[in-house]
Amino acid sequence: MTEIKRQLREWGADPDGAIERMMNDEAFYGKMLNKFAAEDELSELGIIARQDPKEGFRIAHNLKGTAGTLGLTPLYDAVCEVVEDLRGEPKDSLEKDLERFADLREQYFRIIGL
Repeated sequence: MTEIKRQLREWGADPDGAIERMMNDEAFYGKMLNKFAAEDELSELGIIARQDPKEGFRIAHNLKGTAGTLGLTPLYDAVCEVVEDLRGEPKDSLEKDLERFADLREQYFRIIGL
């Protein structure tokens, strides 16, 4: 876990703050990182957002909360943009922001070893 935390910090995340929010339970934090990575919605946000913007908004909003809780700042910042793109009518910046989110998601997967 020490190596993953180091890589997350270098990526711009705040694993230490997240672990503190989880009552300093590092093992629980590791489980939550893996559980979050396994969420289908994390991988399917782009598809869903393009097909059904309202459902995409709901999913993006949920992902935003989880990414924030886990201290995954780069992913959190990216999904915040997607949430705003989907608030009301989809905005022109949606495609660009979905691509950025997908790139950061892949970086996250590599860090945690998926």
